Amino acid sequence: MKLIPKCKENGDYEELQCYKDSKFCVCYDKKGHAASPISSKLKECGCYLRRKEKLDRNIDDAYIPQCNEDGAWTPKQCWDYNDSCWCVDKEGKQVGDIKAEGKGLNC
Repeated sequence: MKLIPKCKENGDYEELQCYKDSKFCVCYDKKGHAASPISSKLKECGCYLRRKEKLDRNIDDAYIPQCNEDGAWTPKQCWDYNDSCWCVDKEGKQVGDIKAEGKGLNC
């Protein structure tokens, strides 16, 4: 498999990069660092890019976004540090209230 990087007009890497003659893709940040695993199911990168930003900050007990295999936000997000959960929309924005331990939370 061969990946020929694609860039935006401003020189940043395009977020979703796919391997030539393959169904496999990977998400990259604007500097060209991988933000997701290589996957044949990957369709979007917003969640993985936000996740990489948080991990790169290397802050103990920071909330780390959870992403689906296709790159979409997992509808139910949880933060282990304080055992809280909440629902998010397709852009990762909180919808509704935060619940302790996610009890009774259906997203």
